[in-house]
Amino acid sequence: MKKRVFMMGCIMALGLVGCTAKEENKPDALAIPIEGTVEGTVEGTENVEQVETNEEITAENTENKEETAEQTEAVADNEVTEEAGREDGERFEGVIILEGTEETVNYEHAKNSALGFEIDYEYESLTRVSSSEGEKFISIYEDENNASNYLEIVYSMANFEATVENVSEELSANYEISTEEHSFGNVGICKRIYATNPKDNSGNLQTVYVIPCGEGSLIATEHYTFESAEGFGRRFDNMLDTLKIK
Repeated sequence: MKKRVFMMGCIMALGLVGCTAKEENKPDALAIPIEGTVEGTVEGTENVEQVETNEEITAENTENKEETAEQTEAVADNEVTEEAGREDGERFEGVIILEGTEETVNYEHAKNSALGFEIDYEYESLTRVSSSEGEKFISIYEDENNASNYLEIVYSMANFEATVENVSEELSANYEISTEEHSFGNVGICKRIYATNPKDNSGNLQTVYVIPCGEGSLIATEHYTFESAEGFGRRFDNMLDTLKIK
């Protein structure tokens, strides 16, 4: 009996030792990687990177939209300016070819709404004189009432053919004349009448352009001395190339 009790005691002691050993060998729960936590960390990093990328794309798209809006606005402004044209008295720079050389000139826009035309002239070398009859641009170095170098544009109620005939007859009384067809960029075909060899030996020459304008005509007279034919004469031609009929 004592022997059996002793053996049972030993068995129980061994059991307690085994349980203790198992508890001592049990791994720490905190040391086990939690798959969910690791995956969550990776996904979180990717999400942050994606958000930053999206923010960059959004910023770039916003910048592109602003640039597009500015370009659209600029195009619209240009269209409005082109449609409306320049205002009377507006000044700007232009480039002309004079004796084979480019020259920058300062222009002022002249608009004669009553007669339905507009033109650009060099305000630094010409004085503008407006009247109910038309526009006159006179050399700043001369007396307005007795000038030799000027461009004058007036309106004739006669039709194109009749105006050419009338002007030719008038000029032929004091000059030798020749007539030819000419074209300006904005107004198209017109007639050019050269008046040379003045009978009064004044040395003043004229080139007259008759330009169709509605039911009537514009008469543009370039008046200049023989010495200034390559100066004022060329400048007047450049001015007439800016002429527009409304």
